[in-house]
Amino acid sequence: MLAASVLFWIPVIREFTLWFGAVDARMKNVKMLLEAGVNVELYPGGLDEMIQPAGDEKTINIKTRTGFLRLALTHGVSILPVFCFGETDLHDTYTPPGADWIKSLFRVGIVLPLGRLCSLLPYHSKPQVMVIGEAIKVKQCDLTAMTTEEVDNKVKALQQEYIAALEKIWQENKGELGYEKHKLAIS
Repeated sequence: MLAASVLFWIPVIREFTLWFGAVDARMKNVKMLLEAGVNVELYPGGLDEMIQPAGDEKTINIKTRTGFLRLALTHGVSILPVFCFGETDLHDTYTPPGADWIKSLFRVGIVLPLGRLCSLLPYHSKPQVMVIGEAIKVKQCDLTAMTTEEVDNKVKALQQEYIAALEKIWQENKGELGYEKHKLAIS
């Protein structure tokens, strides 16, 4: 699992991050892991998805996230699309003033989860269900030998395939899991 670099600078948070088995998400670390054949878990929507409020619309922030797609193409690793239902139902979120500035400066989200009795305890809600889609096979490419336009086309095609896989997971599972009235937005 990859974690934002800033989490390794903060005492106590660093220890929890390491305890969960996370690795600093610096590009050199990710490349080293992929070259060693290690499976890498990352969350392309990251901070923006983490701080979205609960509601009837689930927003997937993927249209500007292409780094993981470029890595998959460079190393020829498959992408496993995963969607978690119910994670935004566990807590309400409070984002303090200035959190956007901190997010843009340090790439870390400042958000306070509020649950039962205004505590960190989650609400009694629907269970969280993680649905794993079919792996997207990716053929290895030497992106450095391609023109910018060719690289952009490869990345856009892979991105569309990834978005389609997420939408398929959503459509096939939303009714059974109680999200038939919710909407999925891709931004």
